[in-house]
Amino acid sequence: MEADDLSVLHKSLFEDKLSATDLFLQKLRSDPSIKSALQRFYWILKRGVSLIDDDANSERKLGFQLWTDSQIKSVVSLGIAMVSSSRSLSVEQAEPTVVAVVHQLVEFAVCYLEKAEFSGNDFSIQVCDFSSSYAACLN
Repeated sequence: MEADDLSVLHKSLFEDKLSATDLFLQKLRSDPSIKSALQRFYWILKRGVSLIDDDANSERKLGFQLWTDSQIKSVVSLGIAMVSSSRSLSVEQAEPTVVAVVHQLVEFAVCYLEKAEFSGNDFSIQVCDFSSSYAACLN
Protein backbone atom coordinates (compact mmCIF):
# COMPACT_ATOMS: atom_id res chain seq x y z
CA MET A 1 0.00 0.00 0.00
CA GLU A 2 2.71 2.51 0.96
CA ALA A 3 4.73 1.78 -2.18
CA ASP A 4 1.56 2.22 -4.25
CA ASP A 5 0.96 5.62 -2.62
CA LEU A 6 4.53 6.67 -3.41
CA SER A 7 3.97 5.56 -7.02
CA VAL A 8 0.86 7.76 -7.22
CA LEU A 9 2.84 10.69 -5.81
CA HIS A 10 5.63 10.06 -8.33
CA LYS A 11 3.13 9.93 -11.20
CA SER A 12 1.41 13.14 -10.12
CA LEU A 13 4.74 14.96 -9.88
CA PHE A 14 6.49 13.61 -12.98
CA GLU A 15 3.97 12.35 -15.51
CA ASP A 16 0.84 14.50 -15.41
CA LYS A 17 0.82 17.36 -17.92
CA LEU A 18 -1.17 20.15 -16.19
CA SER A 19 0.44 23.06 -14.39
CA ALA A 20 2.54 21.38 -11.73
CA THR A 21 1.38 23.54 -8.83
CA ASP A 22 -2.32 23.52 -9.77
CA LEU A 23 -2.37 19.81 -10.43
CA PHE A 24 -0.44 19.03 -7.29
CA LEU A 25 -2.83 21.07 -5.12
CA GLN A 26 -5.86 19.58 -6.84
CA LYS A 27 -4.63 16.01 -6.41
CA LEU A 28 -3.48 16.61 -2.84
CA ARG A 29 -6.96 17.79 -1.91
CA SER A 30 -8.85 15.10 -3.83
CA ASP A 31 -6.68 11.98 -3.66
CA PRO A 32 -6.05 10.56 -0.18
CA SER A 33 -3.21 8.41 -1.52
CA ILE A 34 -1.22 11.57 -2.35
CA LYS A 35 -1.51 12.81 1.22
CA SER A 36 -0.60 9.35 2.49
CA ALA A 37 2.43 9.27 0.18
CA LEU A 38 3.54 12.69 1.40
CA GLN A 39 3.32 11.46 4.98
CA ARG A 40 5.31 8.37 4.06
CA PHE A 41 7.88 10.50 2.25
CA TYR A 42 8.14 12.73 5.33
CA TRP A 43 8.97 9.71 7.50
CA ILE A 44 11.53 8.46 4.97
CA LEU A 45 13.22 11.86 5.10
CA LYS A 46 12.99 11.94 8.89
CA ARG A 47 14.62 8.52 9.12
CA GLY A 48 17.30 9.69 6.71
CA VAL A 49 18.46 12.37 9.17
CA SER A 50 17.99 10.34 12.36
CA LEU A 51 20.89 8.63 14.10
CA ILE A 52 20.85 4.87 13.53
CA ASP A 53 23.15 2.15 14.81
CA ASP A 54 25.40 0.80 12.08
CA ASP A 55 25.88 -2.77 13.26
CA ALA A 56 28.59 -3.40 10.68
CA ASN A 57 30.86 -0.74 12.19
CA SER A 58 29.49 -0.52 15.74
CA GLU A 59 28.85 3.20 15.35
CA ARG A 60 25.95 5.57 14.89
CA LYS A 61 25.33 7.24 11.55
CA LEU A 62 22.62 9.29 9.97
CA GLY A 63 20.11 7.04 8.26
CA PHE A 64 20.95 8.17 4.74
CA GLN A 65 24.58 7.15 5.31
CA LEU A 66 23.36 3.54 5.32
CA TRP A 67 21.30 3.96 2.13
CA THR A 68 22.46 3.03 -1.35
CA ASP A 69 23.24 5.74 -3.88
CA SER A 70 20.09 4.86 -5.82
CA GLN A 71 17.94 5.24 -2.69
CA ILE A 72 19.43 8.67 -2.02
CA LYS A 73 19.02 9.67 -5.66
CA SER A 74 15.37 8.62 -5.57
CA VAL A 75 14.71 10.70 -2.47
CA VAL A 76 16.49 13.73 -3.97
CA SER A 77 14.68 13.34 -7.30
CA LEU A 78 11.29 13.16 -5.61
CA GLY A 79 12.32 16.08 -3.40
CA ILE A 80 13.24 18.27 -6.37
CA ALA A 81 9.89 17.50 -8.01
CA MET A 82 8.11 18.22 -4.74
CA VAL A 83 9.82 21.61 -4.33
CA SER A 84 9.19 22.49 -7.99
CA SER A 85 5.50 21.63 -7.67
CA SER A 86 5.01 23.61 -4.50
CA ARG A 87 7.42 26.52 -4.90
CA SER A 88 4.77 29.07 -5.92
CA LEU A 89 2.57 28.26 -2.93
CA SER A 90 2.56 30.49 0.10
CA VAL A 91 2.68 28.74 3.46
CA GLU A 92 -0.99 29.68 3.90
CA GLN A 93 -1.96 27.98 0.62
CA ALA A 94 0.02 24.82 1.23
CA GLU A 95 -1.29 21.91 3.20
CA PRO A 96 0.53 21.38 6.53
CA THR A 97 1.86 18.08 5.21
CA VAL A 98 3.52 19.85 2.27
CA VAL A 99 5.12 22.41 4.58
CA ALA A 100 6.41 19.61 6.85
CA VAL A 101 7.84 17.66 3.89
CA VAL A 102 9.60 20.73 2.47
CA HIS A 103 11.04 21.51 5.91
CA GLN A 104 12.29 17.93 6.22
CA LEU A 105 13.73 18.09 2.69
CA VAL A 106 15.79 21.10 3.70
CA GLU A 107 17.06 19.30 6.78
CA PHE A 108 17.90 16.25 4.65
CA ALA A 109 19.75 18.39 2.08
CA VAL A 110 21.75 20.21 4.75
CA CYS A 111 22.69 16.97 6.52
CA TYR A 112 23.64 15.38 3.21
CA LEU A 113 25.79 18.34 2.20
CA GLU A 114 27.51 18.28 5.60
CA LYS A 115 28.18 14.52 5.70
CA ALA A 116 28.61 13.41 2.12
CA GLU A 117 31.99 13.07 0.50
CA PHE A 118 31.64 14.69 -2.89
CA SER A 119 33.59 13.50 -5.87
CA GLY A 120 32.28 16.12 -8.29
CA ASN A 121 29.87 13.64 -9.86
CA ASP A 122 26.49 14.58 -11.30
CA PHE A 123 24.70 13.53 -8.14
CA SER A 124 26.48 16.08 -5.96
CA ILE A 125 25.48 18.71 -8.51
CA GLN A 126 21.88 17.45 -8.31
CA VAL A 127 21.86 17.88 -4.51
CA CYS A 128 23.25 21.38 -4.90
CA ASP A 129 20.55 22.09 -7.52
CA PHE A 130 17.95 20.92 -5.00
CA SER A 131 19.37 23.33 -2.43
CA SER A 132 19.33 26.14 -4.99
CA SER A 133 15.73 25.33 -5.95
CA TYR A 134 14.69 25.55 -2.35
CA ALA A 135 16.57 28.82 -1.85
CA ALA A 136 14.72 30.24 -4.87
CA CYS A 137 11.43 29.33 -3.17
CA LEU A 138 12.35 31.53 -0.23
CA ASN A 139 12.74 34.64 -2.41
